[in-house]
Amino acid sequence: HAKVDRARLGAPLDAYIDIRLRSETSASSFEIWAVKLSGVMTFAIVTGEFDCRVRVACRDQADLMRLVEELRSGGAIQGTNTTVICREVEVRSTVF
Repeated sequence: HAKVDRARLGAPLDAYIDIRLRSETSASSFEIWAVKLSGVMTFAIVTGEFDCRVRVACRDQADLMRLVEELRSGGAIQGTNTTVICREVEVRSTVF
């Protein structure tokens, strides 16, 4: 599949937002809401310290902060950790 140049589309800043949900919030119900937000590219339910990981594409740092605040505004989140992606290499190999 073709790789999309998000910088040319006006969204050059990619980041992962790790999300720790409140105990009363299910990951599935949060997913239904979060995937509708502008800028969300992928949503994963994960194990470990956090419950979910969202990959986002943003115009700039201010847009990233807007998206983080929008995620937090729903009241379902206990905490977040945001990591800006500086470079990512897609490795295509056959595992099986």
